[in-house]
Amino acid sequence: MIAGEKKARAAKVLLQLGAVANIHEDNFIFHAGSTHINPLRGSLTHISEPLEGINLFGRVSWLQKKLEVSGRPVSAARGVPAPRGGTGKEPRCPAGVAFV
Repeated sequence: MIAGEKKARAAKVLLQLGAVANIHEDNFIFHAGSTHINPLRGSLTHISEPLEGINLFGRVSWLQKKLEVSGRPVSAARGVPAPRGGTGKEPRCPAGVAFV
């Protein structure tokens, strides 16, 4: 992703977050990598990165373990949590959707 695309994506994320949260006072916990977080750093005051320094595969493994502990079914194909009452075979959420 080139610099202009990163800025555009960050602006979109900030707009979405601003619609449901106070971007200057709320605390945001990110499980994404620094490539996705860095463009947001100057705009969000309180950022936490519990998975900082863990590579993509380690993050997926960590998230799958957390979902298993929660008792929610996990899609075997994507590691995506199934909706409550779902089977784990439902379609995956589209790219660019932010969970707040």
